[in-house]
Amino acid sequence: MIISSLQGLQNHRSDEGLVFHYTSLDSFIKILDSNEIRMSHLGYLNDSREISQGLSIFQREISNCLENEELRITKLMEELLGYFISDHKPDIYAASFSRRGDLLSQWRGYAPNGGLSFGIELDRLKSIDDDRFYHVEECIYDDVKSHLKSKIKARELVQVILDKATYLKTGQIPDHSEGVEISNNKMARLRELDSEIAKNIFKLYALSASIKDNSFSEEQEVRIISHLLGEREVCFRATDKLLIPYTSFGIEDIEIKKIYVSPGIDFELNYNSIVKYFMINGRPVPDICPSSSSYRG
Repeated sequence: MIISSLQGLQNHRSDEGLVFHYTSLDSFIKILDSNEIRMSHLGYLNDSREISQGLSIFQREISNCLENEELRITKLMEELLGYFISDHKPDIYAASFSRRGDLLSQWRGYAPNGGLSFGIELDRLKSIDDDRFYHVEECIYDDVKSHLKSKIKARELVQVILDKATYLKTGQIPDHSEGVEISNNKMARLRELDSEIAKNIFKLYALSASIKDNSFSEEQEVRIISHLLGEREVCFRATDKLLIPYTSFGIEDIEIKKIYVSPGIDFELNYNSIVKYFMINGRPVPDICPSSSSYRG
C-alpha cells in the first residue's frame, strides 16, 4: 500500500535542537544496519588545511604563554611540551553534522546523486563526549572567538605541563591542579599528570579541528571528533585515488528524530521505504520531509 506523500508534508517537528548527518541512501542503510557512523581521518578531508591553521593558532598561543613572566619556566618545561606535542600527536577522526537539515551545499557535497539527512538531538550526541576518546565541538567561524578559545586551551595545556615540570623539580604538585587525582606513589603521580596532559592535548586537537573559514558558516557544523592511540580498530575505504582511514562510533542508543529526503529523487517512494524499514526493524518512525532545495541553478 502506497502511503500518500501528503502525510509526509504535515505536522513536521521543528529542527530546533537537532543536528543532521548528510549521506547517500546506500550509506544510510549501512548506518542503520550497523548502528555506526564512520569517522574519517581529518588529514584526508578537504579542510585539512584549516586544521593546520587551528594548530598554528595554538602554537602561537603556547609561545605567548611561555613568554609570560608568570609562566616563565626552565628548559625542562619546553622539553616536556615538545615531547607531548610531537610524540603523542594522535590520529584525529571526525564525523560531521549540521544544524541545518536541508542545505543545498550539503546535498551537493554529500549526496550529489541523491540521499538524505537524518537528525538526532544535539544533547544526545554530546552525551557521547567523554573527554578521552570522543569530543563534540561546534565549529567556530569567527576569528576573534577562535583565537580566544585557542588562548584558553593553550594556557590550560601549558599549566598542566608546568605542574609536571614543577613536580619533577620539587616533588610537589600545585594545589590548582584541578581534575588530577593525586596518588602517594611518585610514578603513579607522574602517570596521573601524563593522563591529564594527554587529555588536554586531545582537546587542543579537537578544537583545532573545529576552526573553519567564515565562508562555510552557513553549514553551522557540529563535529564529533575522536583520536586513536592504538586502542581501537582502524578500517579503510577506497576512492578512485585514495585509501582513506576511518573508524566508527556507535549510535544504537540514539533515536533518529527527523529525515529530509534530498532533491532529485522520488520523495513518495522513498518515504514509503523509509517508514517500512523503521517499522520492520522496530524503530520509532521519524518525521520525514521532502527537501525544499533544488539542484538546478
